[in-house]
Amino acid sequence: MEKNTYHLMRQIEDSHWWFVARRKIIETQVDSLDLPAQAQILEIGCGTGGNIALLNRFGEVTCVESNESAAKMAEDRKIAPVHSGKLPHNLPEFPQKFDVVTLFDVLEHIKDDEESLKICGSLLKPGGRIILTVPAFNYLWSQHDDENHHQRRYRRQDLVELTERCGLSLNYVSYFNFWLFPVVAAIRLFRTIIPYKSSWQDMRPPKKGVNKILQTVLSSERYILKRSSLPFGVSLIAVISI
Repeated sequence: MEKNTYHLMRQIEDSHWWFVARRKIIETQVDSLDLPAQAQILEIGCGTGGNIALLNRFGEVTCVESNESAAKMAEDRKIAPVHSGKLPHNLPEFPQKFDVVTLFDVLEHIKDDEESLKICGSLLKPGGRIILTVPAFNYLWSQHDDENHHQRRYRRQDLVELTERCGLSLNYVSYFNFWLFPVVAAIRLFRTIIPYKSSWQDMRPPKKGVNKILQTVLSSERYILKRSSLPFGVSLIAVISI
């Protein structure tokens, strides 16, 4: 992506209903881990840094980002150090292990997701966890996935099998973006027939009022996810341990 695209991505990460609501869902899952004070947290694929402030509330955050322009924007937030690196074999050397490693909509971009997840497991302290989100269901593949250079979308069973192959334990997994699934699915399937004329059109925030309503609807799922799981959705969230 070009530099101006990442400027747009920073605006999207900070204000789009999807990213704002996803942070609230992520917050609920991180909070449920009962982390030690000043937990060591690694975010791999931090993008322009939209999640750093959230993670910083739970401990000391270190970030990794492969794109120079996005990494600079994340660094400019002045919350956490941002290192250049990429899964599976181009991560920097860290002086410590981590209580939490996060992959928020990252794994679907990587060709070798199995090796990447194994590497993430090797970065954990005893009792540490990986928290990840990924897009769900290949039949929802659309222009959105092509523009974001996705390798795949996942089912719940895919994550079960992936963690087993990696020798890791899947502690929790659920779909989310459940309430809005029919609308999102209909739009994605429609756009496989009639694509958007310009790039990233589906990620531009809607009007303020609509944006707020969608944010409220999606973020409300965190109350369910805190106690249970959802049977389907546009995305998956998982907690994995060694």
